[in-house]
Amino acid sequence: MARKLPRRPGGSGLPKPPAPKPASQPTATPPDSPGPTAAAPRKAAPKKTAPRRKLGPAFPWAKWLKRGALVVTGFLAMISLLGGYVVMKARASLPQLEGSVVLAGLSGNVEVSRTALAVPHLQGGDIRDLVRAMGFVHAQDRFFQMELARRLGAGRLAELFGAELIEQDRLARRMGLAEAAAAELARTSPIGIEILDSYAAGVNAFRQDHEGRLSPELELLGHIPEPWSAVDSLIIAKWFSYLLSSNASVELLRARLVDAVGPENAYRLTGLAAPSEQTLEALPQTHPLGITALAPSPAELPQGASNAWVVDGTRSSSGRPLLAADPHLSLSMPSVFYEIRLSGSGIDVSGASLPGMPLVLFGQNRRIAWGVTALLADVQDIYVETVNPANPSQYAWGDQWLSFETVTASIDVKGQAPVSEPIERSHHGVIVGSSGDGRKLAQRWDALGTGDHVTALLWMNQSASWEEFTAALRGWSSPALAFVYADVEGNIGFFPAGDVPVRIGFDGSLPVDGRGQYEWQGAIPHDLKFRSFNPEGGVIVAANHQMTPPDAPYPLGKDTLAGFRALRIEELLQTGGAALSLNDFARIQQDRYDRSTEPVLRHAVALTTTNDAERGALEILRRWNGRMEQGPAPLIYHGLLRELLVQTLSDELGEKLFETFLEFAESGRAGGIHALLDDPSSALWDNRETPEIESREAIFQKSFTRTIETLSARYGEDASGWDWGSAHGVRFGHAMGRDGWLSWLFSRGPVPFGGSTHTIANAKASLTRPYEVLGGTSFRFLADLSDLSLSLAVIPTGASGHPLSPNYFDQNDAWLSGDFHPLAAGTPVSKMTLTP
Repeated sequence: MARKLPRRPGGSGLPKPPAPKPASQPTATPPDSPGPTAAAPRKAAPKKTAPRRKLGPAFPWAKWLKRGALVVTGFLAMISLLGGYVVMKARASLPQLEGSVVLAGLSGNVEVSRTALAVPHLQGGDIRDLVRAMGFVHAQDRFFQMELARRLGAGRLAELFGAELIEQDRLARRMGLAEAAAAELARTSPIGIEILDSYAAGVNAFRQDHEGRLSPELELLGHIPEPWSAVDSLIIAKWFSYLLSSNASVELLRARLVDAVGPENAYRLTGLAAPSEQTLEALPQTHPLGITALAPSPAELPQGASNAWVVDGTRSSSGRPLLAADPHLSLSMPSVFYEIRLSGSGIDVSGASLPGMPLVLFGQNRRIAWGVTALLADVQDIYVETVNPANPSQYAWGDQWLSFETVTASIDVKGQAPVSEPIERSHHGVIVGSSGDGRKLAQRWDALGTGDHVTALLWMNQSASWEEFTAALRGWSSPALAFVYADVEGNIGFFPAGDVPVRIGFDGSLPVDGRGQYEWQGAIPHDLKFRSFNPEGGVIVAANHQMTPPDAPYPLGKDTLAGFRALRIEELLQTGGAALSLNDFARIQQDRYDRSTEPVLRHAVALTTTNDAERGALEILRRWNGRMEQGPAPLIYHGLLRELLVQTLSDELGEKLFETFLEFAESGRAGGIHALLDDPSSALWDNRETPEIESREAIFQKSFTRTIETLSARYGEDASGWDWGSAHGVRFGHAMGRDGWLSWLFSRGPVPFGGSTHTIANAKASLTRPYEVLGGTSFRFLADLSDLSLSLAVIPTGASGHPLSPNYFDQNDAWLSGDFHPLAAGTPVSKMTLTP
């Protein structure tokens, strides 16, 4: 509906008709019109009026109004022309989808056919030809995303965006992601190097052919990207690995909690059982740690999690396995993943790829299908290094002093001089902080420097059996991932890929003394890792929870996410009986019931109040079914959950540590307020800042009162108008337009979604910035091994990363509603041939 223009004060909004001219001023007669005749009636003389006052020097603003109008008109014209120019340049960068394009280095033609959703199917040639064409197609649709990703991993964002990205660059430089990528390239197999070089050649062919019209973002930045190289793809892989390897931060948090609330409460709040005697005996060597400085890290990082599950033929209507996967990462423009199919000599694989990397991360070929979730294995440790008081450049190890390795990275910054980032390392790893007594904290993470990931991906994409698939994963070192598997023969399986250290004498749950007593004993041997193949019951669920049994000879680690999603998936699979279908799997992926609400609601609904607003909110909670969908109940619950944490722990932890703990809780980790609910005698319920001793019930009552006050102030006093779907809507932010005047072009949303941190249809709810979505379902994939042509997929945005493309956001409606399209298949609407 068109918006009406505002009426001008005192009038209709229309310009006034011109005033009649005085009689003494003759009216000009148009040359072709007849003059007055004698027969014409004589007009009455107009009434005399006061002479009109001319606008002269006494009113100089009239002249400036005219000049101002001209300036404004000119400015608007300039903006219009500029906008037209930008749109014209942007349209020129839209990808070519038809005809023939020369791609040097191909051994034969590769045909690129696209569906109406612009999902590409690459056909022809061998794997080298296909990944060369894949590099070209990735660059067609996602070049700016790729440019951003390699700069993110290399610590070179400030070159493009200025000082606000310096801290992001410091992180990448400090972790040495680019150096680790270069080292991996040196150990990559010959076929792996061929794959990487072929992919880079495809990217560079597009870059060269489209110089000056690569993407609207690059045009606005005035940036000409450097040629793509094989190491750039590995840098992206290293950044992806960093995002999903974060347990060192949990160790540091737990150590700080030990100082604040003691070891038992520190373990309980972070989801673990009470520490062992062995751990308690080691504490005096490192505690009180008294951390005074931690290396800065970016405030916003995508939250990594996932769902994946598989059932065998005894549980499916088709008589063959069914598999589902939906990784949870950032919800951004464009989407993290890119759907693609590669068909050629010896390979036919389709699924989710990462722009900037060759091959498919998860999906299917003609014989198998697989999904992935973050394993959240314990792959990192914090070592407390004792500094030589006589020489601060040395640290103790055994009975000797070793020297810290120190280098300085120079970070180029747009618009200002470069900044220096000093990086210090012990033999354990990079220094990430210091303690109050002058010791230094080193982070060990060996898996960053091992593996041959591209070769592993290649063999995975070509595997035809469980044996071949698990053998391919020998080269996969990081991130540690849970691979869920199914094949056309009817087999299902789970395998934990990645290098996980073996520890003797400690469990990795806390920082340890670095003087030599707590060293790693290598990595868990590939053939001795806990796995599951064709388990009794015919079901495997992987949802970032604890998947290894307590008596496993080689534990993978304790700091997993809470098991609420896994329990809900298992519950729905059991409810589905023995005739599950892809439609059932699709419904499960859309489920928004939050099992984590149950223990909180048991106490909340028992509250009593005489306040009308609180009484009405309580009635809403009592009628609620626990689904994080529309309406006020989920909003009341989530507000209460946050307020309970505030009222229970902020007094014990202090502002900075409490903020860190909220970040831990919002990630979906086990522990938090749920660890205290069944212990009314816990001293943590008492607020140390008040003279009285608060009980659990008193804290619930105070938290509920504060929640209703906060929500009323934010959304109005009528609780019936509160809505979780809108308050927790998904904003698909773009690096160039999260906020500000460019957001209308590049970003999308917010769109009402619902969901929560613990729902299967995942949309992580922030506790530090209520009620923002921190991440969620970034790709959905379903496969029926009885007929792999029936496999389905959807992403939250669209195949294209170009804001003027019709395929920029065209999958969102389907993603919201739980609909799908055939995986990298369908009727082609365009065909382009890449020729040698």
